[in-house]
Amino acid sequence: GAESSLYLGLTSCLALEKEREREILGMVFQATNGNEWKVKDGWMEEGSDICAWYGITCKEGSTVESILLGSNHLVGSVPKEIYGLSNLKTLSLYSNPIEFSFEGIGEATNLETLSLDSTKLRSLSGIGAGLSLVDVDIRFNQLSGPISPELQSLTNLETFTASVNAFTGPIPDFSALRKLTTIRLSDNR
Repeated sequence: GAESSLYLGLTSCLALEKEREREILGMVFQATNGNEWKVKDGWMEEGSDICAWYGITCKEGSTVESILLGSNHLVGSVPKEIYGLSNLKTLSLYSNPIEFSFEGIGEATNLETLSLDSTKLRSLSGIGAGLSLVDVDIRFNQLSGPISPELQSLTNLETFTASVNAFTGPIPDFSALRKLTTIRLSDNR
């Protein structure tokens, strides 16, 4: 009776969530020239489970928990819909010539690790809405001017790595970030 209905309901919800995630990942694939990626095993294959796609790890076989596509020749702009992956904890897109925006990052309430080193990142505008962020790596980018005061909103931040950019001016007061243990800012101006 009620137990099987509950189970069927959960299965149905999971199927809908995975379909939504497939659509979002499809947007990422299209927007970043997926057909030219170094490795794209499983991506966009009809009937394939997104949890089996190259670079995708799922939470206990259900929803997307990490995207690990570093150094995979992604080119273009990562769509803001990526933040709609409700269980995404890790987004690692390092060493890809991509455009990236933090617009919408507040939707990614489980996102803890963000690796955007050696991309074409030009701005931290909006990053302050990423309240769940624990580890942010933005080394080797084209960031300039003062370090964004938005970082002061990231109360869960433990590690911030922003070496080899063109930041100038004083370092913001991070004293309110009680969990912050590591800041790497070498080779800036």
